[in-house]
Amino acid sequence: MKIRFLFLLLTITVFQAQAQNKYKHLYPGYYGNGSSPNPVGFRIGINAGIARTDISRDLLVNPDVEDSYNDVYQPVVGLLAQYAFTSKFMISSGLNFKPMAVDYNTTSDIESTVTNYKKNYIEVPVLFNVTFRKGSYQAYPALYAGGSVSYLVNANMDYESITPDTNAEPYNEDNKDITDSYNSIDFGPVIGVSYYIPIQTSVQLMMDLKGYMGVPNINNLPDGYERPYTINTGVALSIALIWGR
Repeated sequence: MKIRFLFLLLTITVFQAQAQNKYKHLYPGYYGNGSSPNPVGFRIGINAGIARTDISRDLLVNPDVEDSYNDVYQPVVGLLAQYAFTSKFMISSGLNFKPMAVDYNTTSDIESTVTNYKKNYIEVPVLFNVTFRKGSYQAYPALYAGGSVSYLVNANMDYESITPDTNAEPYNEDNKDITDSYNSIDFGPVIGVSYYIPIQTSVQLMMDLKGYMGVPNINNLPDGYERPYTINTGVALSIALIWGR
């Protein structure tokens, strides 16, 4: 449902921008008429969207008893800042709240368990953007690549175990803090594509799709425990409102 709503919002935004561009000659000073076709300088903005989060690992559990392993959709929000050196090149950064989560099921002769891991990060990306402006204030795409560093705020594990005896009550334990089981820093490459739509002279709407893959092992288990090499991965779709030319 969240994905459908976000795509509906994106569709409405595109049609609105096209209508504004068609009739902008009727409204001097609006819909970008007063903006420079060769903008440079700072831009700031806010963004929100949804991310499909996942992890890639050697083993979290015994493969002989693992039945299913599922990604999880999580909301993402953040602040962004951009500096345009020319109309074709800019650098961007920001401060993002980035949750990562995964669900998996395990079964054995003793019990069946559904487990959810959720980790919350604060992310700071550094991205290099190449824009494809047409020399006038019109909608345009951009490609970018770079990296990000994330700080782990907290991590929780929720699980429910059910015994094979159907008359038995399930055992539940919610919101178990497992922050100490993960490393506090995660980093990795980011790539993505954006689409900018002028709204007014110094206001733009940006639609963004990006992917992330962590590099270091996120596990920080005590000595004596198996430490499978596990990394964060995710794909995020978001909308940003940006102020600046």
